[in-house]
Amino acid sequence: MWLRNWTEEPAATDIALTFAGSLGWGALASVMLRPVIRDASRHALLVALAVLVALGYGHCYNVVNSLGVWHRHLLPAWLATFGLLTAGIACLPALVAVRLTAWLRNAAVTVIAWQLVAALPVLWADVTHAVAPHPAAASAATAGSSGSAASRPDVYYLIVDGYARGDVLRAVHQFDNGEFLDALRQRGFFVASQARANYAQTRLSLPASLNMDYLPPLPTTNEYEPHHAELRVLRKYGRVLRRFRQQGYRYRHVGSAHFRRAADADEELYLGNGDGSYRNAFLQTTLLGPLVGKLAGLSRGNPADVHEFQFKAIAQQKTVDGPLFTFAHICCPHPPYVYGRHGRLPQPVGDDDANSSLYVEQLQYLNGRVLELIDAIDRTSGPGAVIVLQADHGSASLGMDQTPSAEQLFERMSIFSAYRVPEATRQELYPTITPVNSFRVLFNGLFGDNWPLLPDESHYSTYQRPFEFTDARAEAGRERGAEE
Repeated sequence: MWLRNWTEEPAATDIALTFAGSLGWGALASVMLRPVIRDASRHALLVALAVLVALGYGHCYNVVNSLGVWHRHLLPAWLATFGLLTAGIACLPALVAVRLTAWLRNAAVTVIAWQLVAALPVLWADVTHAVAPHPAAASAATAGSSGSAASRPDVYYLIVDGYARGDVLRAVHQFDNGEFLDALRQRGFFVASQARANYAQTRLSLPASLNMDYLPPLPTTNEYEPHHAELRVLRKYGRVLRRFRQQGYRYRHVGSAHFRRAADADEELYLGNGDGSYRNAFLQTTLLGPLVGKLAGLSRGNPADVHEFQFKAIAQQKTVDGPLFTFAHICCPHPPYVYGRHGRLPQPVGDDDANSSLYVEQLQYLNGRVLELIDAIDRTSGPGAVIVLQADHGSASLGMDQTPSAEQLFERMSIFSAYRVPEATRQELYPTITPVNSFRVLFNGLFGDNWPLLPDESHYSTYQRPFEFTDARAEAGRERGAEE
């Protein structure tokens, strides 16, 4: 499980606790079962079974739950099966037990070795930070050496996850966001009224926007895991950050529950205790899964804690000299729903994309906090600070089918996107801009670069088949209803 979650940078304490928990349960099972079966081979088999039963329950539940099977159905059957298998092991002939133990030991070594081999590309890519240079990068950036770093504005790139475009809010969610959009314009923002996402999922969208380019060709497999290393490196060490560093900028990373750490940042700000998501996910795969949400200290916690930390950390006073580039991924208004329109709720009230009313309530509260954040940034960095507010993808109240309807494409791929930039740069922005071109326009204006604009493409895909794309340009690009 650690290897599968390496790319999401689980906290070291969570990793240690899960390893200790697994080893501790195995040791406890060994001690408790020693009086039951004294034969070494049968005892080893029974301990292995106890570990499998305790740590594998949640995996089985995830499979059968889609068929309408709940904990109250599965748990008694699971424990009864353990009892039957225990009786069977106790009755095994000694020679069979010895051979079966040897076979399981060899199988376990093989599986562990296979997992380690599979992890090598992830670990190597993370250590080397290897990102293939863009063929046009050198020539595009050659003009950007004029001016001193000290005179350049601070830049804030703030992702508001799943924030729908204004016409989507009207047509799908029956909400008029005009008051907020007008407030942004009064603060000097250009609102891209026909902006689209390049990809339908955060793990694909952020690597693209932070590299100012579409994802490189990936193998045909439709699973995330084989490509985690490449996607993570693209996100963490992309061309946007490298260009800022070339221009003398320091990097502030304000972590979210999903992208918590950035070891290369000059200022790495994240909620100190983390949200325990890795630990919580581990516990959900064990026999403790049904109780995790009720056990003190083991629940996932309220995501609002992370949001509140980010609202404060983004605009806090700089601790480094020179211009600052700040990146933050705020997982809001994306569910879970932790805010009503007037403030924080006592507990999250849902995690369903289809609940449009809860989505709108959370978005309304977020609007106010974003305006407060902009004002706080102006106090910290001055009114000349560059701010890019952008969704990584749209909402999904209509669902995300493998063969999407026109309405689903319209909702998911139409995004909120707003820019506060110098006037000369503002003239180069346009209503249909997509994230891969955001920093091309910005760098051309701020640094005098010569980045050519890319075609504004939108690639829809589902979480089940993330690399099987549908062209969404036609539906997402068409603005509906009154102009924003």
